[in-house]
Amino acid sequence: KSQGIQRLEIIVTRNPKETNSENNRATAFVEVVEGKKKILVLASAPHPDIRTLRTVMEKNPNYEFLVHIPGVQEQPATVLDPKEVDLLIAHQSPDVAGRTTGLLTRFLKAGTPALLILAQQTQLRSLPGVGVPLSFDAYGQRDEVQPVLNVAFPDFSFSDEVSSRVARFAPLSIPFGKFAFGSAVKPVLYQQIGSVATDRPLLFTTEVDGRKLGVFVGDGLWRWRLGEFEETGKAAGFDELFSKIIQYLATQDDRK
Repeated sequence: KSQGIQRLEIIVTRNPKETNSENNRATAFVEVVEGKKKILVLASAPHPDIRTLRTVMEKNPNYEFLVHIPGVQEQPATVLDPKEVDLLIAHQSPDVAGRTTGLLTRFLKAGTPALLILAQQTQLRSLPGVGVPLSFDAYGQRDEVQPVLNVAFPDFSFSDEVSSRVARFAPLSIPFGKFAFGSAVKPVLYQQIGSVATDRPLLFTTEVDGRKLGVFVGDGLWRWRLGEFEETGKAAGFDELFSKIIQYLATQDDRK
């Protein structure tokens, strides 16, 4: 109930038959902070993906979910200050019409952690220019791919339910063509085209200048959650997958 650094001592009562009790005591430090983390969605247009992510985030009382769509649903200038945002979710940004590109660039240059969802209105050629380590050599058409979970993802693990559900997610539309990504990316999901699993990431995380960045190369997240709900009456696999991704990206590492 108190803010600040809290010291916790964990002590296990010694068993009379123990010959070594040195590991019966441990100390941990936890920093308790006040306030919710602000998650800002920057989008070029309304989209069912946004509602899907809102549904996931509203389950966590520690998040404040805000949406900024130029000309449709706008936030005041104080909310659009990069210092006030813990995670930016950029949906279809940078967009082909350029409505959100300037604001996206401002957040990324300020070092705000971000999750980019590259849907059909994303200006793919602009990605390297705004600091995203992803470049498309050729595109125009779109391809249908299925996700494959990377069970060796190093930064956190998923439950068996996520593993079983991802394999049943419907195919999504992605840009067709070759694309290059930085060597430091860590895939969360790979692309499977037909029956062929590839090493190309569908969802990955990386760090750029000390800032966490996630990129989803696809369109139609809402289909995954809706499909799982129709089949099982809940969306536990989808919700765990994206709540963990968002929690990971929004959590700042304490470099001290």
